[in-house]
Parts: sequence; structure tokens; C-alpha cells
Amino acid sequence: MKTLTIDGRKTRSPGEFYRQARELFELDEDFGNNLDALWDVLSTDVAGPLKIRWRHTRVARRSLGDDFERLVSVLERAAEERDDLILRVYP
Repeated sequence: MKTLTIDGRKTRSPGEFYRQARELFELDEDFGNNLDALWDVLSTDVAGPLKIRWRHTRVARRSLGDDFERLVSVLERAAEERDDLILRVYP
């Protein structure tokens, strides 16, 4: 199982989250940098089995506000839909 880690200390804006996502998921530069594009790649393009760990979420939550909850929601939904994707969110 491949494990990818999102670092909340480097996630001070949605743009920084999407930059990390592009690197971790090995996406092209034309990735849409929005919730719909994130859902699309997680539900169809990213091969599993895969574990996504989001660390230092207290920092990310403070920086992102409501965007944090929206991003986590998409990640959770993808994990619910896919048998080969595990999501772990750490403080």
C-alpha cells in the first residue's frame, strides 16, 4: 500500500494544499485546483491501494478555515467510495 502524507504546516492556503496534492498524486500541472478536480482524481485517476495521511491538521484548520472542512469532506467521501483508499487525519 502506498502512503502519501499531506503536511498541514505547509497547507496555509487552498493553493498550497492543491500544490501538495499535485506532487503527492503525481498530477499534471493542468490539475484544476478545486474541489471538483480533487474528487475527480481521487475517484478515478489515482491508483490504489493508497493511504492518505494528513498530519498537523490543527495548523491547517486554523489557516484554511471552512476550506479545511470542505477538503476533508472530499477526502472522506473518496475513502468511503473506494475500498482501496484509507484516510487518516491527525491533529
